[in-house]
Amino acid sequence: MINLNCLLDGPESVQISVSPDQAAHASGTDASLTCSAVSNPAPEYQWLFNGLFQQSGQQVVIAALGVNDTGSYTCQVFNNVTKRSSSSSRNITVLTPVSTPNITSNASSFIEHNDTVVLTCVATGPDVSYTWIEDNSVISNGGRLELSATNNTLTITGVLRADGPFTCRASNAVSAKTSEPFPLNVFYGPDIPIIIPEPDTPAYTPGTDVTLTCYAQSKPAAMLSWYLQGVLVQSGDKLNIPNVSSKHIGRYVCQAFNDVTGRYISSSIEIDVLEPVGNVSLRSTNSHPVEQRDSVLLTCSSQGTHLKLEWFFNNHPIQQNDRITVSGDILLIDPVNVADTGVYKCIVSNGLNNGSAETYLEVFSVPETRSHLTPGAVAGIVVGLIAACLIGGVGGWLIARKTSGGSQRFTVEPAQSDVYVCIGGDAEFTVRPSSAISSGTWEFKSKAIVQWLAPNLVIPPEYKSRVDLNFTSGSLVLRSVNESDNGDDTVTVTAVGGAQESATITLSFIEHCDTVFLTCVATGPDVSYTWSEDNSVISNGGRLELSASNTTLTITGVLQSDGPFTCRASSPVSAKTSESFQLNVFYQPSPGHPC
Repeated sequence: MINLNCLLDGPESVQISVSPDQAAHASGTDASLTCSAVSNPAPEYQWLFNGLFQQSGQQVVIAALGVNDTGSYTCQVFNNVTKRSSSSSRNITVLTPVSTPNITSNASSFIEHNDTVVLTCVATGPDVSYTWIEDNSVISNGGRLELSATNNTLTITGVLRADGPFTCRASNAVSAKTSEPFPLNVFYGPDIPIIIPEPDTPAYTPGTDVTLTCYAQSKPAAMLSWYLQGVLVQSGDKLNIPNVSSKHIGRYVCQAFNDVTGRYISSSIEIDVLEPVGNVSLRSTNSHPVEQRDSVLLTCSSQGTHLKLEWFFNNHPIQQNDRITVSGDILLIDPVNVADTGVYKCIVSNGLNNGSAETYLEVFSVPETRSHLTPGAVAGIVVGLIAACLIGGVGGWLIARKTSGGSQRFTVEPAQSDVYVCIGGDAEFTVRPSSAISSGTWEFKSKAIVQWLAPNLVIPPEYKSRVDLNFTSGSLVLRSVNESDNGDDTVTVTAVGGAQESATITLSFIEHCDTVFLTCVATGPDVSYTWSEDNSVISNGGRLELSASNTTLTITGVLQSDGPFTCRASSPVSAKTSESFQLNVFYQPSPGHPC
């Protein structure tokens, strides 16, 4: 049997182990290198550092490593019996730990949105790499944040108040340290001011004490000023309005200014005060209408603000139907009937007080004829007189015209003596002969418009497409009237028995036809507009309507008395008024006699 211990061999399989085993070692730490090999008998060991002998022994211990300990460590193994040797090498790298990094900035303060921030991170030590962190999240390139090639610089474009704080982490193979958080000093604002009224209500009762408080986010704190109609009222965050009244009505502007950012911004609030209801009146265009023929327009007028209007008939709320229409302060009945006779009342109220007015409306039925006048004559006279009163409410009073031609046994009555129409509209000339007719002629300024002998009709070329005739009554419709049609139109009709009779109806043009749009334009920031008529500020209501921005004033059914108008443009720091603007309104003549 062979004794293996007697075999002479080696050394072979030389290995070096390092403790701690890592790619690099921090200076000041300890490390050991241990060498092993397969050899019989046991070999001798010696160590070389960078090719120079260091010591003998199987292990080398290096206390308090320094940078100079970086290099190649070689273990040589020798067998004195076999006279053979072998070796192995390991590299040791020693690095100095990084220092605590420090962040510096290109400026001590910044203006939001305007400025660019450049942050630089500096740390000492070999092979340092940098990482930037915001709100515990590692920053990468993109958007407003840009890193330099070595990552030691962070650039923030268009800085925001919410940016930061930032930290920088410096590291190498043996250490890592993080800087103190670095906050940015960012000036911003002012933001849009918030106005808080106390008490908060759409309209105030006279005598109430009102406080307006203005707040605007800003760094440094914004300087606040109050303006009314472009005039400075006071400075400060609070505006007290004791014992509020109608003189305090208006738009109050809070302007915020930041003297570092150089920015102005403002917001506003409307202060409205309840004005008591007063001077309630109810007017009717026709107090004695005829059933199934006439219409009645009731208008309820009053003073005050924030008005609520209710209509009543014989103390019962009025219900709208196909004849009765209610639109705010207007009540229209078209046509009337006898059942509409009674007391009409409008009640106007707001949160302060109320008032009312009433009127009596008597509707006449068409009377039966028991006299020498024909039914047509009676109806014609009644309607003519009512029409005179109705139109008189707008432009004066009118006198019914009727020309009598001769025989008492045959008459022709106009349904109304005067016809008022807007330019471009259709004029209806209605006449009522007392008996059957056979022929007739309509003339205007001594020139025939139409001549007829039923069933034949003669119309001049200039009226060919504008005339419609009723052979039975002789009534005429003149279409698309123009300025040249203004004047007296006379009809002469011949009865079947040969009697002739004439009637004249006057055609006039009226106002109320057109709608006017006035637009006010001014340049400047935060402009607000106010319209005035005869030195009185205009508010929405009735025929006058303001656009949402107050730049446009719409006048529906223009009247000769409308205007002149002015427009006042104002900003938080100034106010200017336009030249007076007068409307050119065509209207019907007014004889000047009461109806």
